[in-house]
Amino acid sequence: RSSGVQGGPVEEALSPVAKCYNSGGSWKVCVHGQQPVREFSSRQHAEDYIATQYSPTELAKRMKVSVSTLQKMRERGDGPRYFKLGKAVFYPAPWVDAYILERARHSTSSR
Repeated sequence: RSSGVQGGPVEEALSPVAKCYNSGGSWKVCVHGQQPVREFSSRQHAEDYIATQYSPTELAKRMKVSVSTLQKMRERGDGPRYFKLGKAVFYPAPWVDAYILERARHSTSSR
């Protein structure tokens, strides 16, 4: 799908999780219409990243929190977005990266 700007980036809707577009020779992955969360040299790498899912155990390890902390975050609604299929919980990698980027701070007093 064209962005509507002649010579502009070409967008590709790859999944309900994220989309990517080619701009300046690199593939950028965006979530929720925000700034890109990751950039890749090929479309295949971008698609592989979008398809990556973390289990609660994998994500807890990555975020350096306990699995029970992630569960409490899901209950409160203040953790990363996730899918639930039956009893299984999955965290798409682009949503995790967006969650982490949204919490970037410039100083200890930033909120």
